[in-house]
Amino acid sequence: MDSPLQMWDSVELWLSTLPFPPQVAILVAVLVPLSFVIARVLIAVTDGVVSTRLVDAIRGRDEAAEEELE
Repeated sequence: MDSPLQMWDSVELWLSTLPFPPQVAILVAVLVPLSFVIARVLIAVTDGVVSTRLVDAIRGRDEAAEEELE
């Protein structure tokens, strides 16, 4: 566990010693793709949950409507 923490500390130290423009460029280069991936995963998960519940709700209404017709 100490090895990843030491690596993170060294990366953090390296990044904090850089001038401001390279810090911003590196953070943007890392955070924009990471945010995009996280957003796509969240969209896929929520679409799956919402569409499943919506389909179940529609099927439930369809079954109830068919029972009324019989």
